[in-house]
Amino acid sequence: PEPPGERINIAFKNSKVKKGLGLCKVVGTGMDTAVGGIAELLAESSSKSEKTDLQNRLDKMGYVLFAFAVILGLVVLAVDKFRFTEGSLLYAISVGVAIIPEGLVAVMTVTMALGVRRMAGKNAIVRKLAALEALGSVTNICSDKTGTLTMGKMTTVNIWTPPQNSYTVSGAGIVPEGTISQDNVPVEPSNIPPALNMLLMSASLNNHSSLTFKEDGASWV
Repeated sequence: PEPPGERINIAFKNSKVKKGLGLCKVVGTGMDTAVGGIAELLAESSSKSEKTDLQNRLDKMGYVLFAFAVILGLVVLAVDKFRFTEGSLLYAISVGVAIIPEGLVAVMTVTMALGVRRMAGKNAIVRKLAALEALGSVTNICSDKTGTLTMGKMTTVNIWTPPQNSYTVSGAGIVPEGTISQDNVPVEPSNIPPALNMLLMSASLNNHSSLTFKEDGASWV
């Protein structure tokens, strides 16, 4: 089936009708709607969540400690020539239990809680402690928030092309004004580098939007 955004003969919940009359037929409710499909995908992704690197390391450490506990128990029994007396069994079990770090869970929980507190101080809310490790290992976050949530517009301010070319884009909003500069030197339209030209061409060919000057309001839409 076509993506919901490309269906022209169906209306979704909260759709706005500008004018005219029409007769609608309900074809799906609940989990059979587009929102229900999103809810199913979220449920599947949460149920199939993979363990973080820290959780995998803790699992491996648990197996290693268990192996050491078994080996130490066998060593204690071997010293007693495997006679399995009450004293040797008790001592072997004690040695095996002593190697298990009982306070590890509490230490990890406290450490994660402190991490959540530090992230909250930087206006970052973490719902799950396991996500804190993944977020802490991130070095750069790329987001298209610039005007997308507030004005429904997105503006490019920097462009990077291989191998090590960076450009600065001036202008704001959708007004077709501004320049592309490299090291504060504007790039001439007749002398655009091949990598930048290819990037601009790809952005143009993959864009279905249109820009029109509204004379009555003297603005671009």
